[in-house]
Amino acid sequence: MNPVLKPKIFNDESVLDAANSRPAEKKDDVRAAMLRAEKMSKAARIIAIILLLLLLVKDAPAFPFMARLSSISDAGTAAAFLRDIVYYVFGVLFSNKLYYFSILAALWVVADRPSLFLPLFAESFSSAYKKGLKYMQKEKYDLAIEKFNKALNNFIPPSEQIKIRTSLSECYYTLSLYDECIKNSLEILDIDGANPAAQSYIGKSFLEKKDRSDMAVKYYIYLFNSGFYDKRLMHLLSTHFLDNNDMSETAVAVYKKIYESSVESSAVREMVYKSCVIANDRSSYALKLYEDIASDEPGRRDVKFALAEAYYESKNFKKTAETIQGLFAQGEISVKLLERYTEAMEKLGRQNALGDEFKALIEKHPDNKTLRDYYNSMKSLFIAGRLVHDQAAAASGAGNAPARKINICGNCAHMNPAGLSHCEKCRSALQPV
Repeated sequence: MNPVLKPKIFNDESVLDAANSRPAEKKDDVRAAMLRAEKMSKAARIIAIILLLLLLVKDAPAFPFMARLSSISDAGTAAAFLRDIVYYVFGVLFSNKLYYFSILAALWVVADRPSLFLPLFAESFSSAYKKGLKYMQKEKYDLAIEKFNKALNNFIPPSEQIKIRTSLSECYYTLSLYDECIKNSLEILDIDGANPAAQSYIGKSFLEKKDRSDMAVKYYIYLFNSGFYDKRLMHLLSTHFLDNNDMSETAVAVYKKIYESSVESSAVREMVYKSCVIANDRSSYALKLYEDIASDEPGRRDVKFALAEAYYESKNFKKTAETIQGLFAQGEISVKLLERYTEAMEKLGRQNALGDEFKALIEKHPDNKTLRDYYNSMKSLFIAGRLVHDQAAAASGAGNAPARKINICGNCAHMNPAGLSHCEKCRSALQPV
C-alpha cells in the first residue's frame, strides 16, 4: 500500500512537536485547575467546621466540663457524661436554629464539590469565547486567539468546539499563520469531516503557501467545486492536472474554466480539445474551440475532422464541404469523409457537380483505391443527379413549352419513358414522375 502523502507542514519536526504537545498542555492546564479547586473545597470545609466550633463555644452556656470529668468513677457515670455533652450541644444548636442551620447548609454545599471553585482557576469556555469574539470585532486577533485557546482548555461539547475552532481558524488565517490555521482546521474535520468552513480555510492556507502536495490539491479541488476561481488556484490545479495528463471530470472543468477566461495556454486548450473529442462534442462551444485551433494550426487534420462534423451538426453544409475539401487537398481520403462530403453537397443542392468533382479528385489521386471504389459504387447516382439537374434546367429554359418527361432509374441511371413502374434495363422499381 502506498504511504499517504501529507503536506509539507507534517514533515517539519518542530511543527509536529508543537502539534503533539498541545493536547498534553491542555490536559495539564485542566488538571492543575481541578487540583486547585479540590484544595479550595477542602479548605472551605475546614473553615466552615472551625467557624461552627467557634460559634458553639461562643454561644454555649457554662458547662462544668472539668468537674464532671473528674467525677467519672465507672461506666455508668462515663455514659452519663457523654450523654450530657450530646444534649448540651444539641441544646445549643436548637436554641439558635437559623444561625447554625446556615453554617451547616454552607458546610453541606462545599462538601466534596470542587466544581464550585473551578471558575476561580479556569475561565469558562463561554465567557472566554465571547471575549474572543469581542477582540475579533476590534481586530485584536492575537488577544482573540488567546481567549479561544483558553475556551478550548475546557471539557466542552463537540458542537461548541467546532464553533470556537472556526473563529480560531479565521484569526490564524487573517494573521497569515497558515500552518496553525491548517492544524486547527484539521481538528475541526476530526469532529465534522465535511465541515465547509474548515475545508475552505485549509485550502486557502495551502494556496497562500503555494503548496503542491496531493493533500493540498484535494482541498484546491474543494475550493474550485465551491465556486472559488482564484487565478493562483487555477494555475496550481491546471499544472497538477497537466503534469498527470489528467482527463477526469474535475480536471476537464478546470481546463474549460481557464480556456473560457481567455487565458492563453495551448496545453490547456489541447486538453479541452481532447475532452470534446472524447465526448464527441458537436456543440457551438466545441465548434468555436475547433475553429480557434484550426486557425492557429491549419495543418491539424484531426481538428479538421472534428470541425467538419461540428459544421454538419450545426447545418452549415457549405463550411462542411469546404473543410472536407481542405482534407482532400491534404491527401486525407476515407469512406466516412467521402460520404459526409456527398451528403453536404446534396443538402446544398449541388449533387449535379459531384460526378465531375470526384472525377477530378481521382485524377489527383489515381492510386487511391478507397476513392475509386466509392466513386464506382456511387457513379449511377451521380449520373442520375446530373441528368435530373439538366432536365430541370432545360424545362425552365423552354418557358411554356412542355418538356419530354423521362423517369431515370436510381439504380443504374437508365432513362425510361414516363409511366413505367420498373426500369427497362435492371428491372428496379421506379419512382413515379
